[in-house]
Amino acid sequence: MARTFMLAIAVMSATVWTSVLAGGDSSKEIEAKAALLKADDWETRKGAVEDLAAIGGEESGKVLLSVLQDAFEEEWVREAAAAGLAKNMDKRAIAPLIEILKTRRAGLLVAAAKALAELGDDQAVQPIVEAIPRASEAEMLQAVLSFGDKSVDPLLAVLQNRSNANLYHPWAIAGLGRTGSPRAVLPVAGFLKHPRADIRAKAAVALLELHDDRAVRLSFHHSIIPLMLPVQHLTFDTTVNSNALYFPRIRCEKYNKVQGSTIVV
Repeated sequence: MARTFMLAIAVMSATVWTSVLAGGDSSKEIEAKAALLKADDWETRKGAVEDLAAIGGEESGKVLLSVLQDAFEEEWVREAAAAGLAKNMDKRAIAPLIEILKTRRAGLLVAAAKALAELGDDQAVQPIVEAIPRASEAEMLQAVLSFGDKSVDPLLAVLQNRSNANLYHPWAIAGLGRTGSPRAVLPVAGFLKHPRADIRAKAAVALLELHDDRAVRLSFHHSIIPLMLPVQHLTFDTTVNSNALYFPRIRCEKYNKVQGSTIVV
């Protein structure tokens, strides 16, 4: 019994010393990688940042945070720092990432938005929405939508803001369609009479993507064929048609038993 107890103590001691030694090796490795951040070429610095992210832990996180907040560092290196902090779920990065969203460096804005989406802090939704016009709309919108229902109110607020309407409305309408929120139906439907054809088309597609029976009726209120079919029978083809009206073609796949054909609207 005593022998078993002593063996257990020995195993525990070995584990503790292994951890301590590993920690020492890790600290030396972090110092070595941090030293590479003084290199002249950005590729070396970026590689060091990626290695620090792979090491993980609080100490490497501190170095990554300093790189992220270095306004004089190359954009690609800071992007790598943002990705590394998000990968390690380092919540200390949330405030600096939100601060980056106020800048105009498009690639860095996208990296910050993606990192915040991965970290999943709701306070980031509004800042990401506000930064969308300054970066890749598709990638920024994807980051916003990753927050689920939390993305609805900021996008609705965009539609209610009539300043810079031509710049904001198209992507906000598209984003609301992808939220699937019933609250978006009527606000989006208001853009079916917009003077710009592309915005009307965005609104029509968004309404259909909302998968709401009211949305289907609103989208087809001018249709020659009354559409009273369940939404699940619809598929969407948003290809611009040949006469450049920018209105999507919508196909209904509900089988017509009488005529033995597929109804096309």
